Parts: sequence; C-alpha cells; structure tokens
Amino acid sequence: TYVVNSTADNDDGACNATQCSLREAINAANANGNLDVRDNIVFNIAGSGTNRFISIQSALPQITEPVNIDGLTQPGSVCSENQRII
Repeated sequence: TYVVNSTADNDDGACNATQCSLREAINAANANGNLDVRDNIVFNIAGSGTNRFISIQSALPQITEPVNIDGLTQPGSVCSENQRII
C-alpha cells in the first residue's frame, strides 16, 4: 500500500512517510514487479478543512500493474453510493 501524503506533483524516486505524491505512488506501484498482487494507493494528505487539490503538471504515468486508487481513504472524504465507481 502506498500512501499519498502530498499535493505536490513531483517525483524524487521515493514514496515514503515523509513525502509521497500521487505520481510517486503510481511509479512505486508500477515498479514492484508483481503482476499477481494488486497494489493499493490511498490518501492521507494533512491540512485543515476537507478539500485537497493535486494540481498535475504533466500527464501521470501509465499504470502498468494492477492497482486500486481509493480517494475515499482521505480523512474527511464523503461519497454517496451513486457516486462511487468500483
């Protein structure tokens, strides 16, 4: 599981507890080399209020391995059942 904890759009080659952008999480999931295991990308971006915005500066990497990206893991997120995409 990779935890996005930053709204930055950078990639310094590491996705860790100190700093992990969405771009870094996708790259880390792609790099694990195990096509038989579905990775999870979850969110825990600090700050006050409920809105967090990730401003993508260029196209995100192509996802090349099975991965779940679950924005509802962000603390404070809400979604009605008819908005959920599975």
